[in-house]
Amino acid sequence: AFALLDPAVRTALDPQVKRLEDRFASSTAINLAGPIGSLENLREVFRLVQAREAWTAQGDWVTRHWEDISPDVAERFRQAAAVSDVQVQAAEKQRVVYTEWLSEQLHEGALLCLPSALGPAPRLDQPIDSLGEWRLNTLRISCASPLARTPQISLPVAQVEGLPMGLSLMAQQGGDETLLAFAGRFTQTPEPGSQLDVF
Repeated sequence: AFALLDPAVRTALDPQVKRLEDRFASSTAINLAGPIGSLENLREVFRLVQAREAWTAQGDWVTRHWEDISPDVAERFRQAAAVSDVQVQAAEKQRVVYTEWLSEQLHEGALLCLPSALGPAPRLDQPIDSLGEWRLNTLRISCASPLARTPQISLPVAQVEGLPMGLSLMAQQGGDETLLAFAGRFTQTPEPGSQLDVF
């Protein structure tokens, strides 16, 4: 995931990654895609699972209200309606494999560190037609947590050209409270005279 970042974004996040590494006895770099093979494949597995879940939950309403939905959202629902049972079954099998693999990586209190996105959030004046590509690219690294049902938190610990940039931490399933507690300590502003390091 870090390899996809522009140099300026990587430079902004590197000091925070180093701070994080210093909190642990050891750290290991892994490929976020794991057994899925590539982040593009990971995103496709997520797309298929999400599409079926979204169509199952909202398809009836959407079918009655196409004219009330923005064109980009309507297009995603049309794609969701076209997903086949065979595609979903294959994606769900890959989801199980990925979930088991990620669980192994996050055992015994390990945390996974990754960029929250490939760059700062789009500006308000950014053309709408450019947001689709930004969304798809960001999904390549943001889909792991919902796919594997793990808790993830984004910490706004850096800036790129004056815009906030997040560093994400992910914990094992059921590790929500531990993750929140760690994130709170990691970003906490110290009392005067304390030795707590801060960003």
